[in-house]
Amino acid sequence: MLAPAHTCCSRATCDVKCSKNGTCPPRHANSTVIEQQGEEFHVMALMSRLQLGEGDHDRCGVCRSAATKRCVPCHNLYCELHLKVHSGMGHLLTEATVDCCLLHGKPIELYCMEDESMMCMVCNKLAFHASHNVQPLEEVQAQLKASLGSKVQNVVTKTKQIVSCLQQIEDTSIKQQEATENFIEEIKVKQNKLNNVILQFVNQSLENILRQKSESDVILDKQKQDLQDQQQNFVQIETDLQKALHKQNVVTFLQEYKKHHSSRLEAAMQAQDRQVKLPAEVKNEVCRKDLMDLFDNVIENYWGDKVKQTFWLSQYGRVPTIDEDTAYEHFVFNSSKRTVQYHRRRQNIPESSRRFTSQEQVLAVDNFSSGRHYWEVDIISSWCRVGVAYSFVDGRSKIGDNCDSWCVEIRNAQYSALHGEEFTQLSISGLCQRVGLYLDYEDGRLECYIAETMTLLHTFKARFHDRLYPALGLYHVDDYLRFSKLQDNYQW
Repeated sequence: MLAPAHTCCSRATCDVKCSKNGTCPPRHANSTVIEQQGEEFHVMALMSRLQLGEGDHDRCGVCRSAATKRCVPCHNLYCELHLKVHSGMGHLLTEATVDCCLLHGKPIELYCMEDESMMCMVCNKLAFHASHNVQPLEEVQAQLKASLGSKVQNVVTKTKQIVSCLQQIEDTSIKQQEATENFIEEIKVKQNKLNNVILQFVNQSLENILRQKSESDVILDKQKQDLQDQQQNFVQIETDLQKALHKQNVVTFLQEYKKHHSSRLEAAMQAQDRQVKLPAEVKNEVCRKDLMDLFDNVIENYWGDKVKQTFWLSQYGRVPTIDEDTAYEHFVFNSSKRTVQYHRRRQNIPESSRRFTSQEQVLAVDNFSSGRHYWEVDIISSWCRVGVAYSFVDGRSKIGDNCDSWCVEIRNAQYSALHGEEFTQLSISGLCQRVGLYLDYEDGRLECYIAETMTLLHTFKARFHDRLYPALGLYHVDDYLRFSKLQDNYQW
């Protein structure tokens, strides 16, 4: 056996620094407690080194070449060359593998759950493992593999989820790219059609202007030629009259005057009273109405309802205000006069000859006798009517129930169109939060829409002959209607 190098622990080599200067303290006689503590300290140090993976566990501790055996007393690995010394001194040699205890050279069979370290049976008998949960390696391995298997499955599941998400992102990206390309192509097609329509409109306008110019030139040229002929005639008459004025012979003068000069002078005087008739002013016969018709046609056929709605708002948008003098006596209003509510109590309001006294309705101050107009009404009611009426509408009947008003009725999510004796039950049903009304006065057309989707409810055709007023009917207490402030809903 090798002589011990450290008296504190009776070992040939010591992996633990016993003091700062590397020397061991004096050995106390009969100090078995200190020896046991020293043994335990060495075990902890060696096991810690195993767990941390310090050093090369398959290399010679001297030359760092491949190790063949382990010297148990020296706690080190050696190659064939450096193993001879330890073999000759009778040291316990084991295979160069971590499956053997570095301290005792015994097979590693146990695992300490508290320290997370492996040990042999001898290590398990040491005091510092006495209260620890020590289990056989195979059982610990089975437990850890089961736990690891579950974690691996979770990782696989997560990986699949990530792969699926990546695939969804890729698919979505491809679909969006395809949708974008299709939309761009659609826009280009619409642009080409729009360009063709506008080009046709411009060509038609130019053709009309050039035709008018040509017709005007013909008229002007004819009148110019007539005036030039008259001018030459006047010059000749003037010359002859000047000669006549200078004749001295009285008989000759009177004979020529009676025969020639009086009739030519009378004709000349009548010609002086004539007025030049100028041709009509050259202008584009395609007026603003025709231009608006063109825009409506383009938007209707090439861009769809929402663009049509936005265009109407920008060109014809109106925000009517309520005429209090026409309101039913239970109606109340907000400060802007855009909202009307049916109140339970009769309001203290002044008398007015224009007020609806028997029907729950009201007209707007705004009125339309020409042009195109679009406005919207917010619906917070289960029973109401929205439309237009003449100012002289019969107040004894609801709007829509006479020939002087047109409206749509919303009642319990059912829609109907009313004008005089005409009643049309509409197939559309469901809640509606806003109604849009488009009036083309000259064309005699009132179109009613569900404004959120621009779904056409009904189109009224008529020959309007007086000013039309937006009209509201409200028939349930606490319900209310509001003329929408269009810029709050849309942007152009």
